[in-house]
Amino acid sequence: MIKLNKTVLQRFESVIKNSGLNKKEFAATIGLAPASLSELTSGRTKAFSNPVLKAMAAVHGVNINWLTTGKEEPYTSSNAMASTFEFDLLYKYRRFTTINKDTFGIFYETLLRLQEEKEKG
Repeated sequence: MIKLNKTVLQRFESVIKNSGLNKKEFAATIGLAPASLSELTSGRTKAFSNPVLKAMAAVHGVNINWLTTGKEEPYTSSNAMASTFEFDLLYKYRRFTTINKDTFGIFYETLLRLQEEKEKG
């Protein structure tokens, strides 16, 4: 967990702004309910959880060291950042019912297996 202070919150707000997403969409990309994001940005929540930090790094390419200390560059390689399509896919997936998530999981595993078979020749 990373404790929040005014400067960390300012950097976090800049990440949200630079994402090009509204707060509801951004919250979905890092696994938060919009109300939880609101609690973070208002300072009512006093720390980032590790899953939220990992999601910001993985999905948005945020350099966690920069977010927490202000040191280094704000973003890692652009290759680490998700595309608009990936944001959209994640956002829609999170709205699926449990049955649809299970079905999607089976579909995804099948696609991975087919890709591996194709790569093996």
